[in-house]
Amino acid sequence: MFSIGVDWLGYLAGTLTTIAIIPEILAVMKAKSASQISYLWLSVILIGLVAWMLYGAILRNIPLIYFNAASAALYVIMIALKAHY
Repeated sequence: MFSIGVDWLGYLAGTLTTIAIIPEILAVMKAKSASQISYLWLSVILIGLVAWMLYGAILRNIPLIYFNAASAALYVIMIALKAHY
């Protein structure tokens, strides 16, 4: 019913939630420490993102798949940084 008029809101939300982790990634890289980041938190977020991707795949909703895949990739980077530092 409202899909055409409010698609921009979905794209805005997807963009903002995807890029939200970037400042944290940069802070970890700058500090060379990720001690304040919990593996449990990272794991729960990553599992949630994968679930959203699967949900998007079932619905064949490309933006839902895309934004959650991009977010998941960023969280994998954060997990790698946590493991490295």
